[in-house]
Amino acid sequence: MDPTDPETWQQYNDRPAWVRRHREALMDATGLEIPQDLAAVDDWLDRYKAHMTRKLRNDHDEDESTDNGGEA
Repeated sequence: MDPTDPETWQQYNDRPAWVRRHREALMDATGLEIPQDLAAVDDWLDRYKAHMTRKLRNDHDEDESTDNGGEA
């Protein structure tokens, strides 16, 4: 399971423990700083969940558009 996949993110983004467990991969993929403390992750999700969703979708869409050998 890839935590940076938009579908996976949508399925689990309401679970602070899951987000904390995949914190490093999510931060690497988005450049956003995710706290380590579980309560802080819950607060962070209230504030940044929508932004994270958009970022992962946009990045995923860009990756798919370049999967054809660089031709658009």
